[in-house]
Amino acid sequence: MLFPLVLAACGPSPALQDPETPSVEIAEAPHRAPLARKADQGYRPHATGRIAAGNAFRGHYFCPQGDTQMTLHIEEVLRNGQVRGVFSFHHEATEAQGSFSVEGRMASDGEVTFEPVEWITRPPRYVAIPFRLVFSEDGKQARGGVLHPSCGAMEASLVSP
Repeated sequence: MLFPLVLAACGPSPALQDPETPSVEIAEAPHRAPLARKADQGYRPHATGRIAAGNAFRGHYFCPQGDTQMTLHIEEVLRNGQVRGVFSFHHEATEAQGSFSVEGRMASDGEVTFEPVEWITRPPRYVAIPFRLVFSEDGKQARGGVLHPSCGAMEASLVSP
């Protein structure tokens, strides 16, 4: 029996059949619109010194299905360090792709733990879990990982200011 795995966005892996691996679903929030749609309602861009609304980071992460491409669009950065955005992924080998909104709070060292909020486009049998990124002082690089023991590193570079 195959179990869905968890990662920033993770699909099933034929190599992993660990019954101990938890399956974490995002709680449905039908009253909350995905942040990608909210961005059109005029959020004020505000820079934290590391990232700003409108930034997009492109890179990849590793999980049981293999290397997966990702993009993180920063939609809103508030003065209190609250960060909201949209995480998109594409696993080239299987053509699985999807996206979900995320939220986090930036610490003084540039670290943000992004929590999934709501699926925008969900491929079958995919689940989402938090991931952590530390943004460089110049805001051009981000490194971290997916917060699940079956997954690994995540890195991305600024592609649009």
